[in-house]
Amino acid sequence: MRKFNIKNNPGFNFDKKKAQKYGERLENIKSKNKILTPLIVLKDAEKKSSPYHDEFIWDDTLAAYKWRIHTARNLISAIYVEIESFDEPVRMYESVIVDEERQYENIETISQDEFFMNQVLNEIRSDLVKLQKKYSTYKQLASFWDTVNYSLDLAEKEMG
Repeated sequence: MRKFNIKNNPGFNFDKKKAQKYGERLENIKSKNKILTPLIVLKDAEKKSSPYHDEFIWDDTLAAYKWRIHTARNLISAIYVEIESFDEPVRMYESVIVDEERQYENIETISQDEFFMNQVLNEIRSDLVKLQKKYSTYKQLASFWDTVNYSLDLAEKEMG
């Protein structure tokens, strides 16, 4: 098996050493099974000897609660509203931070509040930067990302 210099996605709570160990384990699983799926990884993680066993919540009550919170987030995000000035429906709620707590505000409130609008625009920029990093190996997208970056720079100048 080829050796990789593996790194973790910054959004995850483990260091480079763990990322290397996890990545090597996943490559071994893929080599052994010819495919890699979440179910195969879960079955491997069930073993206490698995290097990423502790990354999973094994308390079924807590896991169920966290899954329900995740489902609630998805439900809020699934609600769209038609607005006359747009051709397509838009998300009715966006996630914002108020008093250090994440909550959802409707798009009408956000569009009228500079604090909320800046949060949403910063989140969009962050998401686009993550996408750009994720797909940076695809040279065919270079001109697309140039256009995105130019547009983001313009939007920032308009925001002041």
